[in-house]
Amino acid sequence: MRALPAYFDEVKEHLATLQPISPRSYHLENIPVDQLRMGEFYFNSRLRQVLDKEVFDYHVFSFAYRTDRELDIIRNSRYEIDRLEKLLHTAHIPFDLAISRDSDHRIVAGRFRFKLKFRGGVRFQADPEVGKVAVLFRNIDRLDAFELEFEPEELTEPLLDRLVGFILGENESHALGGRVRFRKVSGTPRAEVPIAPPQDVHQEPGGVPAPDSAPADEV
Repeated sequence: MRALPAYFDEVKEHLATLQPISPRSYHLENIPVDQLRMGEFYFNSRLRQVLDKEVFDYHVFSFAYRTDRELDIIRNSRYEIDRLEKLLHTAHIPFDLAISRDSDHRIVAGRFRFKLKFRGGVRFQADPEVGKVAVLFRNIDRLDAFELEFEPEELTEPLLDRLVGFILGENESHALGGRVRFRKVSGTPRAEVPIAPPQDVHQEPGGVPAPDSAPADEV
């Protein structure tokens, strides 16, 4: 775990210069999203005290996907509005939402406006009880989260190189090995873990309240 800060500091500086475009396509419901440029690379670690020494609690590496596209989407039922709103919150895409109501004050339509920008990231979390390292991936190969478990000695530089290749779309998750701890689609409780740093959600009058921002170091 102690080698990760030096490794990802170097990766962060390299990718910040390249500003690569992800070869992957994502989907917001039935809306294809591609040609996303990667930037705003971020790395941080948290220490904790164990007996008389400090050890790493976790490491976070995250980044932003962005494009110049702006979307204006109308949904015509409360169910469709709630579904899209939940997906946007889960992906941490800032948006404006205008709600239309009928004469009985029932919701009949919702209009979403937003620029396509969201974050992806990886979190390395030590699990001392079982002597493993849990690696959480969020918004990498799709808009959801999954977690792999590794032995500490498995986190070698070749594995980290494959992990960065996975982030950049050069290979798929099976190239990483590891053991799957969970895989959930967007909107499930454990998948809704925010990516640092947090983003604001903007809302027009009549919209549904947005959740509070999360601490910057959570992923």
